[in-house]
Formats: sequence, C-alpha cells, structure tokens
Amino acid sequence: MANNKKIIITAVVVLIGLLMYALSSSKPETDIITTIEATNTETGEREMLKLLTDMKTIRLDGKIFENEVYVNLQDFSRNVIEEPIGRQDPFAPLKDTAVNLSGGEDLSDQALLR
Repeated sequence: MANNKKIIITAVVVLIGLLMYALSSSKPETDIITTIEATNTETGEREMLKLLTDMKTIRLDGKIFENEVYVNLQDFSRNVIEEPIGRQDPFAPLKDTAVNLSGGEDLSDQALLR
C-alpha cells in the first residue's frame, strides 16, 4: 500500500512537471502583438503611398488670385515691434544687483562702489 502511494505521488509530480513545461514552452504573446503591429505598419505605408500618388494628380488653378473678391481683400495685420533681447544665460548670476536674503551685508558690485 505504501509502495502504491509512492508511485501515485511520483506520477502526479511528473504530470505536473510535464504540464508546467508544456505551458512555459508555448510561444510568448509578444509574437502576436509584433505581427499585428507589422501588419498595421504595412497597411499604413500602403495608405501613405496611395495618398502621395493621389496628391501628384492635384492641379491648382492660379485664377483665384485674379478674382475681384481676392484683389479687394484688405490687410489688417500689424507690424511687430522689436523688443530688446534678454540675457544669453537667464540663470547666470546678475553682475549689477544682488539679492540680500540673509539680512547681512550687501556685497554686490553696486554696494561696493558706494
């Protein structure tokens, strides 16, 4: 009876081991995802090539610029006023001013000149 238990337990352990091996040796799911992405990329490339070939057939007519409505359009744009350009390195310490946070002596260039 004890001998039969050992055989049954060994058989169960071997079956569990074989089952785990069979499940772990299956192909990973990433292959499916890679295949789907590759298919989508190929489809996207085909669509892009189709759009490019369709765009080659487009012909623009310049007569719209001769139309009376276009000629009578008014330009309401404003000139951009040039502003002074800031410092090259906005994070560099200032040479002319110093922030006195400690409440101590002001050691800035301006304070030394006074």
